[in-house]
This record gives sequence, structure tokens and C-alpha cells, in this order.
Amino acid sequence: METQRDLISSRRHTQRPRGRAGQPTKLNPRHRIPSCMVNFWIFPTTTEHWELVKAHNVYAFQRELDRDKIKVGDKGIFYLIRSDPPVFVGACDIVKPLDESKEPFWAQEKTEGRVIWPWRFQLTPLRLGAVDARRLSRQLSFIENKDAWSTYFMGSVANFGRSIPESDYELIYEELSKPPVAYQVRAVSKAKGLLITKIPRAKKIPELRGPVPSHNELRDMIRDIGLMKNLVVETEYPINEMRLDVAWRLPVRENPDHAWEVHIGGNFFEALAKLKHAWDLWKADPYLVTTARFEDEARKLLGGTFHEIKPHIRIINWQGVVRLYKLLTEATGIEKELRL
Repeated sequence: METQRDLISSRRHTQRPRGRAGQPTKLNPRHRIPSCMVNFWIFPTTTEHWELVKAHNVYAFQRELDRDKIKVGDKGIFYLIRSDPPVFVGACDIVKPLDESKEPFWAQEKTEGRVIWPWRFQLTPLRLGAVDARRLSRQLSFIENKDAWSTYFMGSVANFGRSIPESDYELIYEELSKPPVAYQVRAVSKAKGLLITKIPRAKKIPELRGPVPSHNELRDMIRDIGLMKNLVVETEYPINEMRLDVAWRLPVRENPDHAWEVHIGGNFFEALAKLKHAWDLWKADPYLVTTARFEDEARKLLGGTFHEIKPHIRIINWQGVVRLYKLLTEATGIEKELRL
């Protein structure tokens, strides 16, 4: 019995142009236009969206920036977020852009009664399957930092909004022809960041010339600075399947205005990836708190993989955070004494 994947492939590849003698020409059916003119993309999507993609052969973007990257003839791979193991589930052709959507279509849009992803494209499915993305990541050339492979699948367009090499697309496409791996989809987490409404009891302030404070100590100082500035503050703020150390926002805003990551050790690449995603999602000003040891490494990455946020990011030495925390704490104490 033919599978759905085989049926899609057979429909897609049934008719071939014929040469002068009436014989079928030898044409790679996946490349109807020269490959040098084609871009290859990965689209992270939810299970709910993927079901609608398969049923209606459409996909959509929230931002015009993403819409403008995609053109007719490009090819896409769909990556299923919150799947265990993480999987690639299909390949498609981009057939044509559709008019800006004015009516809710996706489940979240219908729930909220508004259009969130207005920029739609019509697709032609090429192949369906389920490929273990974690296992294959070791062979994909666009994933330069293999230890932080999952950060490459954040956002509406993976690989930090960039296309992937044709060789990587071909590898995933061929893997999709193999028997699908079994996977499960994790439920959407309802957890939010830890909302802080008042400044905790004063603690000992680290010395500027002493040892570097711990990650959590610096995170908590950034938290308290935001509170002293009368901002809404959340720690461990969720972003995709990761968490920002601290997020600040104005009381009138729903999304963060400032995104903070503390790096004094651990996965530096992941910290920058989260800040870039916060900028892409909310235009939240990115702040990286680190030590002199890591400042050069940060600037190097900002000149390459994360160059889009280079004009916006603030790289702050941990001593600057301690100094500001100390001054604001003293000023707040004086205001309380004077009942201001």
C-alpha cells in the first residue's frame, strides 16, 4: 500500500518534459529552476500549525522581514518544535505568495480574534516523514556550534533567519525518505517567568575588587535594579524552549523591553542566541553581562553569527552591574529615610 509520503512524491514527480524524440528528459524533479537561484530554508513550527500546513498547503509569517526573504521557487524544511526527539517532518516548494490575510486562520488567531501571521505562502508538499534532528545535526554544516545545536532552530526562520546550504537541504530531504522515527510532542508549558513585585531584603553588596559574584547573584542584582527603576521584572523569562535570565518591561507593555543574559561560564553561544531571539520577537534591547575574559569572544561572535544585534547589544562588565546596584540601593535607602 502506498503511503501518504509516496503519494505526494508520485504526484509531484509524475510528468516530465519531453525532448525532441519524445523521450523524457533527465531532470531532477526537485530542481525545476537552476539551484543557484533557489534558497533553502528551515521553518520551525508547532504541531497545531503543521496539521494546518498539511491540510491546506499554506504557511505564514508574522513579520514582513521574514516574508521578504522568501521567494517563489525556494524550498523549505519543516522542523517540529516541542517534539521528542526533535524532528524534521516535511519538505516543500514555495509556489506563490498570497495576499495579506485579514481573517484569523491559525488556532491562536481564532482564539484571540485577530490576525497574528498575515503573510502567507502557498506550498507544494514534496515529502513527509520524521527525521531525528538531534542525530542529524552533527552532519549539518550550517550548525557550526554542535554543542548548541538547538539554538539554530529558534525563531520563525531557523539558522538565525538565514538560508541553509543546498547540501544540508539534500541531506534532510533524503533522510525524509527513510522510515520515520517515533516521536512524541510535549505539551505546551504554562509556566511563566518569576514575576517580582517588590525588592527583596537588602543583602551584602559584593566588592568591586573582590571575586566575581555568582551567576544567580548577578541575575538578582539586575532584577533589583529593574524594580528600583519601577519596571515590571521577571526572572527566568520563557523564550521558545529556553529562558532569559531577566526581562524588564514598562507597566504598559505586554512584552519585554530589555532582555538580560549573564555569562560568567557555560554556554556563551546559547546566551547570545536567546538575546538575538528576544530582539527578533519583541525588539527588546539585549544586554550581556560578562567578565573581561569573555568580552573579546562576545565581540567576535557579534561580528559573525550574531551580527544583526551588534548595533543594539550592550556588553557590560559585571563590575558595572555591581556599581549601579550599589548606588541605586544607597539612593533608595536615603529616599526612604527622607520619606520621599
